[in-house]
Amino acid sequence: MKFTRETLLKILAKPAAVSKVKIDEQSFFIRKLSLKDQAELSKIDREDVIGHVAKLTIKALSDENGNQLLTDDDTEAVLAMPSGMLFQLAEQINAVNGFNKSVEDAEKN
Repeated sequence: MKFTRETLLKILAKPAAVSKVKIDEQSFFIRKLSLKDQAELSKIDREDVIGHVAKLTIKALSDENGNQLLTDDDTEAVLAMPSGMLFQLAEQINAVNGFNKSVEDAEKN
């Protein structure tokens, strides 16, 4: 098969890798965030912890194939989750995406 622009675009269009996590007996699929997703998250005021956690959750939750399931229209539903579950989920999202690594750990990889 010849490697063409179309071939490359098909590769780039594939959903991100997913990880399955379980929190409070509930299973979730978390996808690795794209650079575009990360850029959108970086625009949120760091003082707005709740808004950041909600947006992070919306961007990262997916189906088993890595397709994003939620949109900004689902913010209220995300914020209605039990706080303990939501913050545990955010911790897992951070871990899956390597956001909780120190600079030293990142440099080793």
